[in-house]
Amino acid sequence: MRWSELLNLPNILSLSRPIILLPLIALVLLWFNWIFIGAILYILGVVTDYLDGRLARKNGNVTVTGKLLDPMADKLFFDLMPFFFYHRLSDFLQYLFVAAYLPLECLLFLGGLYAWFSPSQNIFPVGANQGGKWKTASIVIFTILLFVNKLVMPVSEEYLTAILGSATGFALMSFVKHINMEKLKKVI
Repeated sequence: MRWSELLNLPNILSLSRPIILLPLIALVLLWFNWIFIGAILYILGVVTDYLDGRLARKNGNVTVTGKLLDPMADKLFFDLMPFFFYHRLSDFLQYLFVAAYLPLECLLFLGGLYAWFSPSQNIFPVGANQGGKWKTASIVIFTILLFVNKLVMPVSEEYLTAILGSATGFALMSFVKHINMEKLKKVI
């Protein structure tokens, strides 16, 4: 990993989500209770997630740092957003989020850190896989539905459960697909 890679536009966009937007959304939602402004800022975060990868590929700025930074920034941004609505979730959704979804995301986050600091081991390949992309899409939809539930109309518990359950399943799929079992056996 080269620190200079952090200075290209796609990586700056990735870093903007957890470093700038998440604290700003926390301030807007928790301090001022401006849910609509929080929703707009959240959509801005979703747009930066879309743009960072697209710009990196289009401009030839794809880096190992970016492949690690984007999924880690996604975890810090998208996975923390539902906490702002946590007290409004049913007991079952709270349990599914905290006991199933978040532990998988923590394992993926730790795997990403391991890949960043020990790339020669190649036990945890760099970058998001298809399961991770679907997981991110699912948690984004889940969070948007939480905003809709607060701003527009009630959202069915069944819909929220299905979407969060999908995000959990995709997180598990992503984790399983990331582990290089052959390399892991050699290390153990």
